Amino acid sequence: MRAGNPREGARSYQPLVFELVGPAGAGKTSVLQALAQFDPTLRAGIRLSRTEKAVGALRGLHVWGPAASSLFLSAPAAAPWAVRHVLRICTLHDALPRAAAGRKAVLLDEGPVFSLTRLHALGSRRTSILLDHEARHLNAWAEELDGIIWLDASDAVLMQRIRTRAKAHRVKDSSDAAVRAFLDGYRQAYREVLADFRRRGVQLHCFDTTHTSQGEIVKHVLHLIEAARREH
Repeated sequence: MRAGNPREGARSYQPLVFELVGPAGAGKTSVLQALAQFDPTLRAGIRLSRTEKAVGALRGLHVWGPAASSLFLSAPAAAPWAVRHVLRICTLHDALPRAAAGRKAVLLDEGPVFSLTRLHALGSRRTSILLDHEARHLNAWAEELDGIIWLDASDAVLMQRIRTRAKAHRVKDSSDAAVRAFLDGYRQAYREVLADFRRRGVQLHCFDTTHTSQGEIVKHVLHLIEAARREH
């Protein structure tokens, strides 16, 4: 729990919850894997089975259904992927107690901050129903997250990583200008969502992977976790 947060005792599990976020190519996956290898008591990500997704979707239909329906009216082209983020925000929350069992901390990748940012990037295509849905879950997740870890790098480094790694990406074969525009757009969306979390008391920790090694970042994050545990 965050220091000074009145929610003390509000959740039934004790492990800390952090999310790693940042643009494509920033090194989130490699840092997450390195943290989990260094300390097996850390839970690296939450992967939901098809059954868990289905059960969560049915149980929370009354919560996410109206927001999802509004997307098909306001942004039909984006609705298929946007609905996945609407649903993921809900189902991840339900999965936290199971994921946290026996762990020192849960480190999320493509968690609520990521999904809220993807929805935020829809801009004016978001309906009032979706905005209300985002606000409710932003408040709920602000009560769960003990910190957000932002990883970034220079545009040149990010472009080189996106283009040379095996993982597919929508801008992998795009021009430099198109990639920079893509990165700028998501950085702006992240800035706005991260500001919302910070206003609610969630701490933000930033690392530049252009010059900071993976080992140094892992060391810093482990220190953050231990410091947060002492304040828990």
